[in-house]
Amino acid sequence: MGFYELLRKILEHTEKNYSIITAIWKVFSILLEYCCQTDYRTLIQEIERKHNAAVEKREAEFIQKFNDQATNEKILKDN
Repeated sequence: MGFYELLRKILEHTEKNYSIITAIWKVFSILLEYCCQTDYRTLIQEIERKHNAAVEKREAEFIQKFNDQATNEKILKDN
C-alpha cells in the first residue's frame, strides 16, 4: 500500500501520468524479476500493448477529426 500511495503522490504533480507510471512499473518489474529470479516480462508487455493500443486509437480519432475539418473547410470554400 505504501508504494501505491507514493506513486499517487508523485503523479499528482504531472500531466503525463501514463508514461511515468508505465516507466515506474517497468523498473519495479525488472527489480522484482532480479530479486525473485522470476520472469515478469509478460506484465510489462501487456502494459505496453494496452498503451500502444490507446495511442493508436487516439491517433485514429485525431486523423478522423482532421479529415472531417478539412472536408468542412472545403465545403465552406466552395460555397
